Amino acid sequence: MVNRWYRPAFEAAMKLTEWNREYWQYPPEMRAWVLMGHHSIMFGYVTLAPLYRELFGFDVFSDEAAKMQDDFLYLVFKGLQKP
Repeated sequence: MVNRWYRPAFEAAMKLTEWNREYWQYPPEMRAWVLMGHHSIMFGYVTLAPLYRELFGFDVFSDEAAKMQDDFLYLVFKGLQKP
């Protein structure tokens, strides 16, 4: 699974951040941590959906909730961009 799915995805993401490093305000040595953080946010959102439904009372897979998650990720990564 690591070599078939994750390694290609993370290697592609690392190349994209290197290719466009003028766009990001974080130091290049933090790229792996930024990518790990993004992956954790997305993976946690999906795997913890039943918990979130119980805690917050809505389905995180609904169109409205998915839009809010998308908006949230936009704000998170907007903060990593250079002004």
